[in-house]
Amino acid sequence: MGFVFNAFSVFTFGVMAEILVSAYISAKRHCDRMQKLGVCVQGVVVRNKIKWRWVTTVRPIIRFITQDGKTIEAESVHGVEFAIPTQKKLL
Repeated sequence: MGFVFNAFSVFTFGVMAEILVSAYISAKRHCDRMQKLGVCVQGVVVRNKIKWRWVTTVRPIIRFITQDGKTIEAESVHGVEFAIPTQKKLL
């Protein structure tokens, strides 16, 4: 069973390509806006947030101080995901 080249597959490929291009453009605009208008601050990792599921996610909680003196703690969108194998008892 190979790839069938028909109107549906071309349409599907086009839609997927459009979604990827749109996501890239949106991320690029956000990054450019942050580099132009954002303020650099130093932060400290105060703890990690762990979500235990089939795919476990570990994300750092960052503490930083804003220009007006407020202390903020925020969960980073960057983290590590990994699958944890489960042990099953053999009967």
